[in-house]
Amino acid sequence: MKCLVIWSEKLLDTLHGASLLSLLKVFSKLSNYTYAIIPSSRSKTRQYLNQKLILNCIEIKRDLPVISWLYFLFKSTKYLLILGRGADIVFFDDVTAIPAVLLYPYLLLNSKPLFVLNVISVPVGKKGIRGILTELRFLSTLVLIKRIVHLVTAISLPECINISRKVGIPARKLFVMPSPISEKVFLENSIKNSYDLRKKLGIEDKFVVLYHGSITLDRGLLEAIKAVKLVNERYHAKKVVLVLLGEGPDKSKIMEYVYGSSLDQYVIFLPPVSYEKVPKYIYAADACIVPLPDKPWWKNQCPTKLVESLAVGRPVIVTDLPGHRWIAGLSTDCKKAIVLAKSAEPEQLASTIIYLIRNFSYILNHARRARYFIINYFSASSITKRIMSYVKKRI
Repeated sequence: MKCLVIWSEKLLDTLHGASLLSLLKVFSKLSNYTYAIIPSSRSKTRQYLNQKLILNCIEIKRDLPVISWLYFLFKSTKYLLILGRGADIVFFDDVTAIPAVLLYPYLLLNSKPLFVLNVISVPVGKKGIRGILTELRFLSTLVLIKRIVHLVTAISLPECINISRKVGIPARKLFVMPSPISEKVFLENSIKNSYDLRKKLGIEDKFVVLYHGSITLDRGLLEAIKAVKLVNERYHAKKVVLVLLGEGPDKSKIMEYVYGSSLDQYVIFLPPVSYEKVPKYIYAADACIVPLPDKPWWKNQCPTKLVESLAVGRPVIVTDLPGHRWIAGLSTDCKKAIVLAKSAEPEQLASTIIYLIRNFSYILNHARRARYFIINYFSASSITKRIMSYVKKRI
């Protein structure tokens, strides 16, 4: 069995790069040959990761983004033209679906590859005309592809239901494929000496709530900061601090707000760390937080930061959204380890943090028990085995 993977997300440029490589390596183990094409901000590279897996990175130049993306689509079409007819499975996303639709009649001449559309992410956080056009492009692609695609994968069960409702793709063609985590990083990576890290940061005697990921204003971070201030005003047994680990376009604005409002005693900003070091920082915290507001693009998401926090055995405070509830419903321990806030409003987040602190031992115990279930369910190997098992039945 031969696989061709063409994705438009620059995943190697993010913290998800290690997970992507794990996913592709498992693809190659379950097939005779896997060829993957993805864009990257790095120099053009062609990597032979093993005898059965080739990863071709096509450079996207920052100073020539439009031309670079057109070049990527051209190269994607070329590889689909050359390799597609010999492939048993073709994985693509809503952007690379364009050449897939155009070449579909040609690919059917000598073979009938199984077409798998991977909805890596719905359009996130784009507003105004640009947001409307992006949403229309996304939905029109799904409408065009739904008649020829054999399987559509989405990041969560609620997102599968949403796609089915919006464009009429039958449930039998939908499959849940969340963003994977690396087993090696979260099982084998050392999380020892977390107390030393707390001491280094000056938080060894505090209750630490960690947010790790992209620092943007539309992710509820200002609300989380205000919530921590409220918690410290109402709960005096132990000082509570919020650690923001990561980088993002709005980090300077959020820092300006924190220092301008004299809230720096409650908030610590840390630069991003490598994917391999993320578990150590999560383990050094008492709990984690994912305060996403109730926006259309967040509703059905399966946040990787939520999964990663559970994979280290830490309780997580999240807003009450369908995607978050889906993860909580995967097991009894997940349900207890995930503490739902009614909304991303500071008052609701503050009440949830206080509830977590007062019931910390009980919730932490369930989080530790949920850890191995989460690693198994969201690992690259488990996700790939589930989808390949399903795919093989259709070939």
